Amino acid sequence: MRRADEGCQMEKITPEKVVQMLKARGMEVSLEEATSILKFLQLLADAVVSQYLGKSKENK
Repeated sequence: MRRADEGCQMEKITPEKVVQMLKARGMEVSLEEATSILKFLQLLADAVVSQYLGKSKENK
């Protein structure tokens, strides 16, 4: 039987990685801006997961 986390390695995306990723697509951002982008994306992800889990509970 497979473990839930087996084969699903996730690395944290650093502000430096965000700068590199966006630069590769023609966008220049500072480390401070990259940090803000990551914080915003984390808030957005948290909200989406909370909303999904809230709806899942309502459907049961």
